[in-house]
Amino acid sequence: MTPRSRSVAPCLSRADSSRLARNIPRIIPCVIALVFSVTLAREVTAQIRGGPVSEGYSRYWISGGANAVVLSDINDGASRSVWKFGSDPALLVRGALEKSLDEATTIGLAVAYGKVDLTLTPLAGTQAPLDPAADLLPAQCQPGCSAQVDLWSAMLQFRSGGGPGFHTFFEGNGGVTSFRNMRTRAD
Repeated sequence: MTPRSRSVAPCLSRADSSRLARNIPRIIPCVIALVFSVTLAREVTAQIRGGPVSEGYSRYWISGGANAVVLSDINDGASRSVWKFGSDPALLVRGALEKSLDEATTIGLAVAYGKVDLTLTPLAGTQAPLDPAADLLPAQCQPGCSAQVDLWSAMLQFRSGGGPGFHTFFEGNGGVTSFRNMRTRAD
């Protein structure tokens, strides 16, 4: 046995140990999150409709998470191109700040961000511009090319409902989505 193979648990083969070594950067954030959630956990009160309001009633809620969205193709007349997002969901990081209206109702703002892959193709039926400098679609994208764009989303949201066991819960969102900093893969 070499000194390197002694440092790995004896039940792992060389292939298993190299696979473990490649996955350590992915495992470390999960272990840190688990340690924080176990050491910093504290009792919280639930929002229950119709019950007495507890003294620890939270006025504001902060939450975070992830979204998965499936985007339809966009025909962009300004650049005379079609943005094809495909059928795979795009993953976004999401954060929300909500204010409690009562013990079972909140209103707030949710913001999401993510980098989204797409394919740029020329818009069918558009004529070539008289001045090639006026064409906003890059020359390498005339037959189609891979690109990436930053997607931002801001939503006002309303939630209401609660109670023990199965209960009705309402949630409504409305807002805007913005695409920024589009770049082709060649760039």
